Amino acid sequence: MISERKARHGCHYQTIHRQPLLQHTTFTVVMGHGFMRNQRYLTDLASALANAGVPIVTLDFCNMKPWNGHHRRNAEEMIAVANTLQTDKILYAGFSAGALAAALAAANDKRTHGILLLDFVDQSDIGSTALARFAGPGVALLGKPSGCNANGRDHASLQEIPGLQLEHYPAASHCAFESPTDWLCNRICSDNTKTDQQWRARIIRDAVDAILQLDRAVPDINARPRETVREDL
Repeated sequence: MISERKARHGCHYQTIHRQPLLQHTTFTVVMGHGFMRNQRYLTDLASALANAGVPIVTLDFCNMKPWNGHHRRNAEEMIAVANTLQTDKILYAGFSAGALAAALAAANDKRTHGILLLDFVDQSDIGSTALARFAGPGVALLGKPSGCNANGRDHASLQEIPGLQLEHYPAASHCAFESPTDWLCNRICSDNTKTDQQWRARIIRDAVDAILQLDRAVPDINARPRETVREDL
């Protein structure tokens, strides 16, 4: 279902709500896209989640500008979308700058059950600071360092977040974490589009599995991060 909404700061944007016929989770996912992208680049993962019985809403960040990502406003819009849903459990998810918005939203919404971060990129540590208040559970899927994910600098901060499970994909570029991608991302951020396509399919499967497992997870504010390296397809 496609809906039109007006943001708090005046711009208009669309949301797409995919509701499975048979729901397998107690929460609904609210997911945001990367910097200067749109929800079209979340289509494959969103469809895979809906097919697995996970209700999901994606949205366009209409406040995002080339000179200002407006990450806090993006988080506000994610929470505003969650407010329209008939559920008291939300899992916030996002890719790149959308993962930053998801982190901010998760830390500021008492309905948050979990979080999924896809190649997280922070700004001035506002995301990691917010996540320090987040009680989990959560999963972060992380690609190889490059200029498109701040050379992986922000990934290190996630190692200090209790309850967050880290999955590293050292052969997957930033583009492998959006689905589909396009020529622009491939030109700027990828050094092997064929391999990325293979990793993209693996990342989608792992993201779906992670979200289904998070529905059964119990937050543990004392749990230390667990890291896994995914080197084989």
